[in-house]
Amino acid sequence: MSLKHFATGIVRIEKDDLMHSIDFGLPPNPDTKGLDALIIYNTPDAMPSDTHNANSPELPLLTATKATENCDTMNVVFTNNPGPSRQCLALVGSQYQSYHVHRYMRRDKNGGINEKFPLVVTSRGLTKGGKVEFPPPSVNEVIDHQKELKNYFNNVDDIRHRLKDKLDKMRVKTVVVLTCNHGQSELLINFVCSSKSRGFNLDNVLVFPTDIETKHLAEGMGLNTFYEESIMSGIPEREANFYGDVIFRKVMFAKIQSYSNLIYTFKVRVNIAAID
Repeated sequence: MSLKHFATGIVRIEKDDLMHSIDFGLPPNPDTKGLDALIIYNTPDAMPSDTHNANSPELPLLTATKATENCDTMNVVFTNNPGPSRQCLALVGSQYQSYHVHRYMRRDKNGGINEKFPLVVTSRGLTKGGKVEFPPPSVNEVIDHQKELKNYFNNVDDIRHRLKDKLDKMRVKTVVVLTCNHGQSELLINFVCSSKSRGFNLDNVLVFPTDIETKHLAEGMGLNTFYEESIMSGIPEREANFYGDVIFRKVMFAKIQSYSNLIYTFKVRVNIAAID
């Protein structure tokens, strides 16, 4: 039996070193400080220059820079989701291209973990307790979304024309984009105060407020704004009650259409930084 078709060497790296060396888009877990990560090399050419260490049975500890010095590409899998549970990680080499993490779980008809049942394909949104975190939208929700999209597409040309005028007046090459409703306006105030206390220039910030109160508030703090009443008027002013509720989804829709309009208007002319 051979693993050489996908594993010709393996090393350890300090997890904190790896997380700080490469931007994975999420913060390190403070509870795992002092623990290690593994890197497996699929070919001898991918291994670090010190091949003796990479082939050592003691699993040598290398720096993240040294361990990845000859990697042209790297696929990363974060484990222990959902945790804590008795989890296995299967690495299958030389298989058809796929960048998905295929998830399997022993579960009963109610969806929760049950060791008496076989491993079956399980969606990302099903918790180990059997709760569906991302249920499909209802028929009424689909109809509401279609109305919102229709309204957006009926106004998009005019929106982009006026947005271009706004961006031309700003005369910047990098735009920091924020979307905010009145319920979360204290976060906007905190952002502005914190930035100014550090001496940051906010002339390149563009706020897409979802209500007129937040528009006036942002402009009162010296920020550029772009408010489109035809799109934003249906978005509640209060903050979301929890992640994924109706208010959260409506504000997310406002954020996505704001970014898409910016990208279309700018195309490749500027850098865009989106802030949640």
